[in-house]
Amino acid sequence: MPGALAVTAAIALLVYGLVEAGNTGWSAAGTLLPLGAGLGLLGVFVAVERVATPPLVDRRLLATRPVAAGYGVMLA
Repeated sequence: MPGALAVTAAIALLVYGLVEAGNTGWSAAGTLLPLGAGLGLLGVFVAVERVATPPLVDRRLLATRPVAAGYGVMLA
C-alpha cells in the first residue's frame, strides 16, 4: 500500500507540475515545487519497493528486453 500511494501521488504531482509549466513558466514556484515533490516521491517509491514483499514491480520483469523496451517507448 505505501508503494502504491507513493507512486500515485508522485505521478499526480509530476503531471500537475508539467501542466503548471505551461501556465506559469518553468521557473515559477508553482511548477518547480510539484515537480520536485513528484521526483522525491518517486525516490520514496523506489526505496519502499526495495524492501516490500511482494513488490508492485518485479525487478526480474524489467530485466527482459521486450518489457524494458516497451517501458522505454512509453516513457518517451
